Amino acid sequence: MLLPEPGKVLRLIKEQVSGRVMDIVDLVAYSEAEPIIDSSELNVDLLMQSVEDIRERTRSGANLLIASGTDNVVYLMHALAEGVQPETLEERNIIVVVSQTHAPSAPERTRYSGCPLPACEAVDNLTNAIYLTTREEMCGRIGLYCGGALFPPRALVKIDTKDPQPFRCRFAEMGISERPPQRDWHIAEREPAHLPRGRQHKYELANGIESWGFDPLSDYGNLPAAMEGMIRRKRGGGAMDSSQKEADFNAMVVQAPGSSNLRQSEADLACVNEAAEIGLEADVPVVLISDPLQPHSSGEEESRGRNYIYGGDFALMREHLDRAAGGKSPVLSGGKLARPEAKLLVSQAVRRGLQVHGRRGKKLLEYVQGAFADYESFLAGRR
Repeated sequence: MLLPEPGKVLRLIKEQVSGRVMDIVDLVAYSEAEPIIDSSELNVDLLMQSVEDIRERTRSGANLLIASGTDNVVYLMHALAEGVQPETLEERNIIVVVSQTHAPSAPERTRYSGCPLPACEAVDNLTNAIYLTTREEMCGRIGLYCGGALFPPRALVKIDTKDPQPFRCRFAEMGISERPPQRDWHIAEREPAHLPRGRQHKYELANGIESWGFDPLSDYGNLPAAMEGMIRRKRGGGAMDSSQKEADFNAMVVQAPGSSNLRQSEADLACVNEAAEIGLEADVPVVLISDPLQPHSSGEEESRGRNYIYGGDFALMREHLDRAAGGKSPVLSGGKLARPEAKLLVSQAVRRGLQVHGRRGKKLLEYVQGAFADYESFLAGRR
């Protein structure tokens, strides 16, 4: 693991980014996190702090360019989309830039001497991200730039790969470029998925939003037991010694591969419903989402491209769960949300539902489900 290097991004901007690009921008201010941490250390507190800091910076009247690590940037992107207020961003934009590879460190004797580093992905990404901040089509939008594509801030997932483009999204890219490193840019029309939706109130998240994925080796009966154990630990019960950490647990996001792979036996589905009933008593919602991104086909051209979809017949999953429950299942519908997207939405909804509106039990479930419905309405352009 490479340790963060203070000042490196600024040196790359000043010394390596094309003068043709820098001539059309004004670098108003530059700052770094103190201390700089690896992105794998991102947590709820840092996410909330980052959103508050960026909300404040949007009032400066300048576009924002944020350099981040790749590990958990999809969580930062969704937090910005749901935390930044559109009325403060107005005609400006926020672009987050990442790189799959580290730019080499120039020897001390060449720093600030005008001696260029070899061409590298990190500099190419910085150059194009800075250029994109100048495009009029980007007004009011938030985007993630990496490897020749500009993604919307919502519904992102990072594929564990060394490919220069590790990100996939259930929405089309905001921008696509050709002919690196010069890059001819094609910017898409504005859509709700590109825009911030922050409210006047502070952006807050609940900690302890856990996830569980079903696969062929899963025993569905473990989910109720896991729920009971985590709730007991949250309440300080169980056999804990002084070395064990008390745990926060506020929601469970369950991911199933799709209707054909979510087991349909009454006994297995009853376990999912049982887990949700256990959570209901402890104000811990259980949310079911469908499978992760799948390519349209295995064709070489489409596999190399960005033709990705979300699979799974979620309506059929709901039908099976309701039948197993003998009525309406207590499991909440997350539909085809990406796992980071679902976890952040339920995190924010649980926090506000409990602490601001005092919702408990079924009232809390209704509040969280309403938050999902509001989100989908926003993305559909209905509000």
